[in-house]
Amino acid sequence: MSARLRLFLWSAVAALAGGLLLKHFVFDVYRVDSASMEPTIMGSREGGERVLVHYGAFVPRRFDPVVVTRQGEGKPLVKRAVGLPNERVQIVGGDLLIDGRRLGISIPRPAPIPVLDTRPGAWSEAFFEESPGSLQRSGAELRLSASGEQTARLLLRGDVHDDFFDEQRGLVRGQQSVNDLLIDAEFELAPGAVAGFELTDQGDLFRVEITRGAEQLECSLIREGEGVLAEQRHPTGRRLRFFNIDDSLCMRIDEHEASVIAGGENKLDPNDVTGAGKHLQPRVRVWVRGGSLLLRSFQLSRDLYYTERGEYARKSALRLGMGECFLLGDNSAVSRDGREWGPTPLETILGHPTHIVWPLERWREFPAPQPLEKAAR
Repeated sequence: MSARLRLFLWSAVAALAGGLLLKHFVFDVYRVDSASMEPTIMGSREGGERVLVHYGAFVPRRFDPVVVTRQGEGKPLVKRAVGLPNERVQIVGGDLLIDGRRLGISIPRPAPIPVLDTRPGAWSEAFFEESPGSLQRSGAELRLSASGEQTARLLLRGDVHDDFFDEQRGLVRGQQSVNDLLIDAEFELAPGAVAGFELTDQGDLFRVEITRGAEQLECSLIREGEGVLAEQRHPTGRRLRFFNIDDSLCMRIDEHEASVIAGGENKLDPNDVTGAGKHLQPRVRVWVRGGSLLLRSFQLSRDLYYTERGEYARKSALRLGMGECFLLGDNSAVSRDGREWGPTPLETILGHPTHIVWPLERWREFPAPQPLEKAAR
């Protein structure tokens, strides 16, 4: 055997051994073929998606993705760690409560999930116009106009559910009605006009009202029945971020400092005779009076909504032990997770996903949790 051939064979053996060591001790690739983490991991599509997992025991931070093994399961599972050691975790009204409280907007969490976006052209399906006034569409842009004291309105058709956009920008319809919403709009308001962006939640109505004066933009954050909660004045304004999430209201114009208000518990709708917390009002309204409002883009997003199924962390808080965490899937309506099996021992965590690596055309980094206040920037 020649020296060159021996070198080649030893190199091949070393590469194979190195690959096996990396696979068994550093990282591996797992196939996800369920819908439980959609839209973060599009597992229900043909062939699913494969995630790159970094091995190693660790204590996860809140909302970190993890890969775990469970007795009786044929393969590892990918979920999020939402409850951490020594905490009390509970699901109430679709929200996550930790030690009896909803999360603040400074706590990193998965990004809100778009359910309506002008870019894929969803206007005609989602909104309808209320006369008087006029409505003009041009691609993703929409101009709403009203003269004098008239008010032209757009209303969202129907309720907001746990929908999401797939990798082809097609809307995947959900079945579960959700609560916490976020508006992200790029706009131009004519001088002298007044515009309103409204969100409702059960019996509450929240509004950002914007007036274009001669020299500045006047913006008010309003809760119906309580009046103005916060005011801002800016020389210009092109973008609005407005959300009602986890009982926190937030208004941000462009990159100016946000106004954040603790909204408190929602009131029931007067027509909700069963007391079930139903959404009976239009969930979103956009209106203008005395001029025109040009929407260059408009996106409506929802927070993660956890359905109250299973037997753990529902009717009462679940106390986690020193070496335990609580796992949930992003696509809560179809996910089997801690609601069914309870706490997860930290020792069963194999590692954490870092990237979606297959199919190659959908390669992307696993999105890191971000504070909600960054979602309003």
